[in-house]
Amino acid sequence: MGQPDLPAPVIAAAGGQLSYNDLAKQLSYAGLLGSAAQAVIAAVITVSTTDSADNVPAGAAVTFTPASMANIYPSAALLIDTGPAQETVIVTSVTATSFTAPTLKAHDGMGTPFPVTNDPVLADGISNLAAASQQAVAPFFATYPELRPLYDAYIASTDPLPARRTALLAAFLPVLKTSRKQEQALASVTSAAGSDPSFASGLLTDAAITHADTDTATPAVTDLTAIEQQGLSVQFFLGNDPAAPADIAADSVPALSYSPTRP
Repeated sequence: MGQPDLPAPVIAAAGGQLSYNDLAKQLSYAGLLGSAAQAVIAAVITVSTTDSADNVPAGAAVTFTPASMANIYPSAALLIDTGPAQETVIVTSVTATSFTAPTLKAHDGMGTPFPVTNDPVLADGISNLAAASQQAVAPFFATYPELRPLYDAYIASTDPLPARRTALLAAFLPVLKTSRKQEQALASVTSAAGSDPSFASGLLTDAAITHADTDTATPAVTDLTAIEQQGLSVQFFLGNDPAAPADIAADSVPALSYSPTRP
């Protein structure tokens, strides 16, 4: 990658999850590198400035005074100059207006300012990591799309880690309970029909094949798990005319308790 260690600002922007093994030349990220995290990292590594103040020979400690010092810090890898004079340097020290780095070539910006940008190798490596990360988790979230909003909320939260985990668990348990109930319902249907397990799953979990009684967009398995809901099916006739269509209908009301109203 051209630099033995990641700069401290880059590690901080990645929340300590980004690391680099110089011996193996391997960049790695602990966890899922999403677009939001990638953007935060990119914001601290992007350098785009010029140097019109220096005419310096090659040396072990050459000082440059660019137009801007934004995102230039120790250990940063910078691509300086153009053409035959272009080279990648590693920043060793900085001041408010300058940085020092060892160079192998001379650089003259007095006549024509030369560019100073971030070395694209790190940015490309992070982009590749993000793509690989998404490729690894895409099949999981495609299979369990209901879990994606839970993960996104967990990542976006700024609460302390224990609080974020508690909130994730609280949101995840209802999803897990529903999934387990559906699995049990499918197992019961499979046993009663004496069929292959894939038959019940294919028939009852795809709304395009068999949908719920009152919702064509919901698979029929939800009707099987809804049997657990206790209560009475009711219809309310606000005009006191049972022959007319019901004003309100409910499949299951767990408790009926009414008090008389008086004018």
